[in-house]
Amino acid sequence: HSAIGPPTDVFALAYAAVALLWGRNYAYRLGSDVEAGRLHFRPPTLDEGVRERLRASLRLSPSMPRLLALVQDMLALRPEDRPTAAEIQRTFHAICGSFF
Repeated sequence: HSAIGPPTDVFALAYAAVALLWGRNYAYRLGSDVEAGRLHFRPPTLDEGVRERLRASLRLSPSMPRLLALVQDMLALRPEDRPTAAEIQRTFHAICGSFF
């Protein structure tokens, strides 16, 4: 069983989502946890500023709790506990509606 594979890509995508949605400081904290061999990081609840930017760019009101849950699932400590790319795509489409 290889340590590098699709679950690694899922984690990397979650890392990028953390940086885009919550900012560089949260991405840095996540990276520090990973480098230290632990993963206690949990994305915070999105603040209203981020929520409004997403609402304006997506022209809808995406479900913030569902987006938060998706990112947390993608950051699962055990690679086998992370969703597949197909599962992520289905969930993201369900969250963002017909925008995509």
